[in-house]
Amino acid sequence: MKAFKYVSPTTVEQAIDFHGQHSETARYIGGGTDVIVKVKEGWSEPDYLISLKKIEEMSELHKNDATQELSIGAMVTHATLEKSLMIRNEYPI
Repeated sequence: MKAFKYVSPTTVEQAIDFHGQHSETARYIGGGTDVIVKVKEGWSEPDYLISLKKIEEMSELHKNDATQELSIGAMVTHATLEKSLMIRNEYPI
């Protein structure tokens, strides 16, 4: 497995900027399962892995009171959705 650098931006803008500077050699990583498997098996050989875990807004649930729309960040887990009181109260199944 090729060595890579692990980058942890704290904003979406930082992640996009870094990827823009290294687009051919950088991959985004969330939970990491699929990316790490591809790296270990030689399917992908990035120089950089850009972690999304420290970008708070990607792990947020937000309800727009004016439109009643729900925004679910890309890093929100199924467990978070399941346990969310807002989801249970506002969007019952």
